[in-house]
Amino acid sequence: MDTKLKIGYILYNERPQSGLVKSQVISLLRELAKEANYEITIIFFFQPWIHFKYKDDIREMKIMLSALQLRYKICYFSFPERHLFNRIWGVRLVKILMIPLFKLLTREYKVLHCRGYFASYLASKIKTDRFKLVFDGRSLYPEENITRDMWKLNSKIFLEWKRIENLILNKADAVIGVSKPMVEKYREINPTKAISYIPCCVDTNLLTFDVPLREAIRKKYGWTDKIVFSYVGSIGINHWNNINQYAKFFEQVISSGINAHLLIITKDNRILIEETLRSRGIKPESLSIIEASSTEMKGWLSASDFGLQLMTKTADYETRLGVKFVEYLSVGLPVIVNVFAGAAARLVRENNLGLLWDETEKILQEKISSLLSDSEHLREQCMTYAQENFDVKKCSFAYRKIYHDLLGL
Repeated sequence: MDTKLKIGYILYNERPQSGLVKSQVISLLRELAKEANYEITIIFFFQPWIHFKYKDDIREMKIMLSALQLRYKICYFSFPERHLFNRIWGVRLVKILMIPLFKLLTREYKVLHCRGYFASYLASKIKTDRFKLVFDGRSLYPEENITRDMWKLNSKIFLEWKRIENLILNKADAVIGVSKPMVEKYREINPTKAISYIPCCVDTNLLTFDVPLREAIRKKYGWTDKIVFSYVGSIGINHWNNINQYAKFFEQVISSGINAHLLIITKDNRILIEETLRSRGIKPESLSIIEASSTEMKGWLSASDFGLQLMTKTADYETRLGVKFVEYLSVGLPVIVNVFAGAAARLVRENNLGLLWDETEKILQEKISSLLSDSEHLREQCMTYAQENFDVKKCSFAYRKIYHDLLGL
């Protein structure tokens, strides 16, 4: 008799082999799979064209999952969110078309762990006592679409998704928030629901400070006597990580007399980033824009002195934490944030993990110098905080506790 706990972990329209899927899903499930009585299956819902465009990524993903002894199902039947999810009729049509298939693919599992709102919505519509539903929201989807300038506050589609959010929270057996402010927001909506805080995770054994790499990279690129400020992730003009915000900060750094270099690690439009920064008087020799794989990230961040997370004001800014934030800390980088970095700003302020920057800052050089005066201690403090709060093993243990509590194990 098979006594293993069967868990279905569901992703809807997430790109195969993306950094987020690898670091925030597969790394966690890899740890969970070490538990002998778990049988975990990742269920991917992709649009049909993904099969052709990302053929190599999917092949690589299958090999990796098999090596980790993680089961998987891939369904090339889903609908784009950008157009259909912006209309009430579109949401309802996709729901009707998806539910029979969703029900068929998930019928054997005792726990459905749904990442994101739409997968959780489908699970809530078929919810019975047969399975336990874990709602893993990741972000406040209705508010996020205001930030993306897709919806307006209190528009019909916004209110429809708030209704869906309320339905999911009512139906879910467990809810996960990736920041404490997100947990608080969900509790405002449903005060009786069991809501757990499980932040973005990082493997602190892999992404850690490396002295030889720091010295080699800084020597190679002429950064030996410079203070290097790094940013990792997507960045643009119409984005919560707006290049103009970082340009304003670095312009102030330079004008303060700090011998600085700005390192931006991104796959986004290099030309747009360069043009924007140069228009603010930032010289090419003070700037590096690169792409880096996950294995290369340790070296680049080790070579840096500060991580940056300077966000624009958004409808959901208070709940924002971000993978970049936990990755910076894992390598021991103190983080410079502004108030609109939300949950990250709160953690920096409460735990002395960097600097809260104000655009009207007048003594930036003194504050930066003060942090650098005890850089070794501050680096250790940041790394310790990451190990104690964001390590993948700690987060996987929190997942395990949720599953055990749901099933009375």
